[in-house]
Amino acid sequence: MHTVRATGRGDVMARTLGQALRERRIRLGDTQESAAEKIGCDIATLGRWERHRARVLSCRETLRTYLGCSRRAFEELLVAQAAAVERHDYRRTGRRPRTPRGRSASIGSATRGEVAVLDLDGLRARGWTCGQVTRALLDIDRETV
Repeated sequence: MHTVRATGRGDVMARTLGQALRERRIRLGDTQESAAEKIGCDIATLGRWERHRARVLSCRETLRTYLGCSRRAFEELLVAQAAAVERHDYRRTGRRPRTPRGRSASIGSATRGEVAVLDLDGLRARGWTCGQVTRALLDIDRETV
């Protein structure tokens, strides 16, 4: 079990929170006391951590619920969206896109495209505008654990 330290570094707390949520040690909606005990941190640290992550987590879960897709498919969608943004930036600014590493490197371009098109069409069918989807995905991508 990881201990959250009050280092003032939001990214450290966010990674620990994301990991605890993925491992289902805590759930959104747990009491502060219960969550702090399960993770091994104090209430003050947990409060800073919740404020740092609350908007992004609720946005991520809302989008995933609307899409009706698995967590893995949703992660692939985020990878596809980040790749699309980098391609767009390259065409506009001439800056080279980053080399994919880790998980994103193992997801083929055909799969990325299919996942992105399928899921984005699903969101549009539910009434989301392209702008809303893009803004939400960009927010999530910046904060992805």
